Amino acid sequence: MSEKLTTEDTMTEMQQVMRLTRQLPRNAIIKNPAGTWSFAGRVDVGLMYARKDGQPLTPDDLDDIRMGWPATSGLTHRTWPTEEAAQAAAHAVRS
Repeated sequence: MSEKLTTEDTMTEMQQVMRLTRQLPRNAIIKNPAGTWSFAGRVDVGLMYARKDGQPLTPDDLDDIRMGWPATSGLTHRTWPTEEAAQAAAHAVRS
């Protein structure tokens, strides 16, 4: 028998995840189950999202991300094929 989760349960779980991600270093590189690489923790927005059409992020895109609508706004999560490629992207953001 499965247990029903309440809104309060979901909020508590989200708060726990937020606490854990704050403990990660800025722009922590992680390997995804699919074998690609991405970032976790406190991530610069340019490393987290990209436009599906390949264009640079716009101020409107940033507003959509802040509002929690990246998927419906034509944005996707960024991934890299290798850890080295992800490190190079992070270095480019810092420069």
